[in-house]
Parts: sequence; C-alpha cells; structure tokens
Amino acid sequence: MTPLQQRVLSFVRDHIAEHEYAPSYDDIKLALGMKSKGNVARAIEALVSDGYLLRRRHRARSLEVSGRPDPVTKATVLDDFLARLERKCPAVTSWAMVRQVANEMRAEA
Repeated sequence: MTPLQQRVLSFVRDHIAEHEYAPSYDDIKLALGMKSKGNVARAIEALVSDGYLLRRRHRARSLEVSGRPDPVTKATVLDDFLARLERKCPAVTSWAMVRQVANEMRAEA
C-alpha cells in the first residue's frame, strides 16, 4: 500500500466514523490536498482491488471499509497522526511545512 493509499483509507475511515456516510471524491481531494479527482479515483481503485474498501457501483458515496486490517508501518502511523491533527487544528496555516517535514521523516524511515 502506498502512502497516498494509506492516507485515503485513513480519511475514508475517519469520515465514515464521524459523519456516518462515505466522503465524496471531492471531499477526499480537498482534505488531502490532492490536485485531481483522477488521483483519488486511482487510489480508491487500488484500495478496492486490494480488499481494503468496498464499493457499490452506480451509487453516490458508496464506499465502505472492509474488515481487512491495514498494514502497520511507520508511514501509516505518521500519516494517521498528521491527518487527525490537521482535522483537529484547521486554523494552522503551515500544513505544507508540516507535510514537508513528515515526508523527510518518511524518507529516512
């Protein structure tokens, strides 16, 4: 699982837990600072094919988290922590710098 896929899975899981419905591709794109919905779609397709997410075709917000456990890596823990921190502290304006430091730490791990 790539770091992007881990971030998408974590966001989908947290969004469903908080709102009781799945996020839209736009929600995911905006929350994770992605440039296009195509990147979101590719990450979700990979997560569906690997069995981490389930999707019902032709329905809006139809993503569900499967019972398959996530692989736990240092990057997963760091991404989960940053995603939760960013949602809890939306007023922080230097998230780009935080992500840069996190990417440097990930590269060293």
